[in-house]
Amino acid sequence: MEENGEFIPTRNEDVLVKATGKPEHCGRTRGVGSRVGIQTYFGKPSSGRRSHGKFYTENELMIFKEEVKKETMTQMNDMVDQKVLEIYKKLKMNFPEELEKPTNLDQSSCHSIEHNDHFHELQSPVHCRLAVLEVESTIIVAEGTTWP
Repeated sequence: MEENGEFIPTRNEDVLVKATGKPEHCGRTRGVGSRVGIQTYFGKPSSGRRSHGKFYTENELMIFKEEVKKETMTQMNDMVDQKVLEIYKKLKMNFPEELEKPTNLDQSSCHSIEHNDHFHELQSPVHCRLAVLEVESTIIVAEGTTWP
């Protein structure tokens, strides 16, 4: 049967006896000796460290970092906006969502805006708002009442 590549072990002749060429002694442990370690027998590993997982290129890492940074900044901005609105509500400040932008504004060289002063025409108290105009939004920074 050994000619066909098959091996049938018998009581005292198993695969280990055939491989080592040493007969089995009843009651004793078989081995190759204390001087032969696992690296001596199988050889050293191919590299000093082993890694399990995917390796990323420098470009992939940079793209990943940018994506994480953008997501984090978006989340942080949303959280800050939420906190600011909570503070405004606690202070009982009521801010409208949109205001009409004034027209016919002339900007001087000192960045001030020229317009006619109408305060002398006031006959009764008038509720006023001071707003900062942004490209995409209008931010109310103060509210008050002007008195004649």
